[in-house]
Amino acid sequence: MQIRPVQAPGTLPVDLTLAMKFCNANSADADVVTIALGAAVAHAERVTGRALTSRKYIATLDQFPQFPFAGNTFYPLFANFPFLAGTGPVMNYPTVSPLQETDRLPFTIYLRPTPVTAVEKITYIDLQGNSAILLPGIDFAVDLISEPARISPLPGGSWPQGLIGISYVEVHFTAGFSVDPTDVEDVFVSAGSPARENVEFVFANGIPLDLKQALLILTNDFYCNREMNVAGSVGRVPQVDDILALYTKHDYRVDQ
Repeated sequence: MQIRPVQAPGTLPVDLTLAMKFCNANSADADVVTIALGAAVAHAERVTGRALTSRKYIATLDQFPQFPFAGNTFYPLFANFPFLAGTGPVMNYPTVSPLQETDRLPFTIYLRPTPVTAVEKITYIDLQGNSAILLPGIDFAVDLISEPARISPLPGGSWPQGLIGISYVEVHFTAGFSVDPTDVEDVFVSAGSPARENVEFVFANGIPLDLKQALLILTNDFYCNREMNVAGSVGRVPQVDDILALYTKHDYRVDQ
């Protein structure tokens, strides 16, 4: 799976006036501080794997996730499992199976960077070669609370069949912290008609104050130390390393 932003970063999580005050910079250096602040945000995003400023992304796959044993010699043994083709009552699920455990469902798509605040739609190429659209809550389930956020077929369902090709499946979503540290995100996913799934997510989405502090320290470091090497420097900012480490979540999951 490939994920790329389709927008430039939105409002930076640190106000330029505050950054200039922190750097003791005068108005003539506003453009220099602006570049340093943008570089600090980009560096922190690369290290933590988080979106520190809200913007839209597209995740692309060549096909929807399939049952893990598809194409395997033992595939026929699972032919009667309802989650294989999205048919049959849920009670027919195997009573003992790791596939029932949270985070191990075979059809889940994980979205990064975090925090994901909205999933707008999924587009894919159907079996007739036409572009088709799936909507959250109506055609697929959304989980914005988990990190990373997850999407999956509705309970008892499956992903639609479509053609397999380069980036034939596109997931459109929005990710990023709010610039206000006290901001609370209230997201309601409508089930549509007929109702399939009504979900409301309420969570704090303001950028943590220690992350803002790390960005200010990095900005000042980039602003003051403009050469490749500075005599007597340690080559890094220990306080920033410690703060960014707190918000870095290592994920060794293999994408489908």
